[in-house]
Amino acid sequence: MTQTTQEPHRGWLFLFLIVLIIPLGQVPLDFYSPALPDIAKDLQTSATLTQFTVTIFIIFSGLGNVPIGAISDALGRRKVLLVSLVGLILSTIGCAIAPSIEVLFIARAFEGFFAASGFVICYAYAGDSYSGHQLTRAFGVLGAAWASVPVIAPGVGGIVVHSLGWRPMFWILAGFMAGLLALFWWTLPETLPPERRQPLKIKSVLKSCGATLANKSYLTLCCVFMFGASIQFVFVAAAPFLYQEEMEFTARTYGFIALAIGFGNLIGNGAVGLLAKVISPLGLIIIGLCLIWCGTVGLLISGLVAPLNALVISITLGVTLIGSAMTCPASVALAVSLFPERVGIASALVSTVGFVGVGIAVAVGGMLTMTTQLPMALVFLVLVSLETVAFLLARWALRREMPATS
Repeated sequence: MTQTTQEPHRGWLFLFLIVLIIPLGQVPLDFYSPALPDIAKDLQTSATLTQFTVTIFIIFSGLGNVPIGAISDALGRRKVLLVSLVGLILSTIGCAIAPSIEVLFIARAFEGFFAASGFVICYAYAGDSYSGHQLTRAFGVLGAAWASVPVIAPGVGGIVVHSLGWRPMFWILAGFMAGLLALFWWTLPETLPPERRQPLKIKSVLKSCGATLANKSYLTLCCVFMFGASIQFVFVAAAPFLYQEEMEFTARTYGFIALAIGFGNLIGNGAVGLLAKVISPLGLIIIGLCLIWCGTVGLLISGLVAPLNALVISITLGVTLIGSAMTCPASVALAVSLFPERVGIASALVSTVGFVGVGIAVAVGGMLTMTTQLPMALVFLVLVSLETVAFLLARWALRREMPATS
């Protein structure tokens, strides 16, 4: 019954359109990262407070997921996406004209909230339209797109900041979002038919959230995603200061370095898409964890033996990000597949749990003095240790629940 309504939306053109939703949640963060040192100087504030604008964006992005997911389950994906885009454009303009760090905090909070649609809506569209290994493959493609933004955005952002400054960067970003709004308005279909929509009732939403989070397999998989994503975002927040202030690279040069390192994200997510048919999501997570451990240990040793060696730092970070980029989409696909009857809420809660945790990790990372790569390596070591524990708990829970599921 569900298959007949989903089949028309399974073509590559549709998948391409939902891939374009990804930048809503990623570009406002990664495009902006090379500008952090310049913002600190222009607004006459500290590096810690400037990095806190990243934390605010991430936390509010996480908090926006459940409301956006629940509303999309009630009203449909398309309407919620278009309204979120309007809010994202207005809040991005607010960032461009912010006269102080306090105003920038507020604008980034709104921007983060509406940017949550980039994660929730695209995965809800995929969950509406695919199942089984096709869903894992689609999540791998979405993950590759999600990973390509950190590859491309910092390089472009570095060029813009170096050439025009940080405020024009936000105006360019607002124009990009306006272009997506026009494209989605004319081309993107609705995938949630009225008969499958759930009434928007706060009690039922909270009950659904509670029932979803009560599932041990789901909750531990959310934690796997949370710790894996935290590694990526700690890099986004801390690396600009390490490369630009301690190693004295320009914003443009750092953008190209981040482009090269971020390519690891693209490799990891692409591997998930290619290997989804032959390797289970749990197997993909194991491979990803091994790579994170290798990269983290390498970064830790380099901090003790060869501090501030840009080549060594970049290689070890690249290996770490490849692993992180494998664990994230695999854990999300597995978590969402546990609740096919409430894809919107399941997708939203993965992001909420994940990004609130990411925000805390970035805040802790922002308190560290990045004079060498060693503090970043220690944060990565804690995160990958926690991710490994979460994975082992998830595997144990899945095995216990398997007989009940079958």
